[in-house]
Amino acid sequence: MFPTAKNAENHFYHAFSNCNLEKMMAVWLDSNEIFCIHSGSDALVGTSLIKSSWQQIFNPISKRFFDIKEINQILTGSFCVRLVQENIYLEEKNFAAPPVYATNIYQKIDSSWFMISHHASMSSIILDPDFFS
Repeated sequence: MFPTAKNAENHFYHAFSNCNLEKMMAVWLDSNEIFCIHSGSDALVGTSLIKSSWQQIFNPISKRFFDIKEINQILTGSFCVRLVQENIYLEEKNFAAPPVYATNIYQKIDSSWFMISHHASMSSIILDPDFFS
């Protein structure tokens, strides 16, 4: 399904951008051991809690645009750790969030890569209030 960790990550951000819960959960390994920490939230462990968190994030549906900048990657055997900077824009609200740093961890199962962890943290960057002027 996802031949590379980068392919799984692209699927993750496409699902995130389009508030598509089914596609979002397709990239996550279905396991009680996976974990997720959304920026400013508690640690979530297991498919059920992670799915519930994405349902809340996607309600109401708000199209997001992501500009993802890869900072670093470690690939060893069946594990891949990717550090990215998420630049998020909400078009209908003419809003850009401060950058978010995310550590995304993927595991290769048979011939497909799956997300096993997403940990997001706000950066200390403050956007200029005239960003969209």
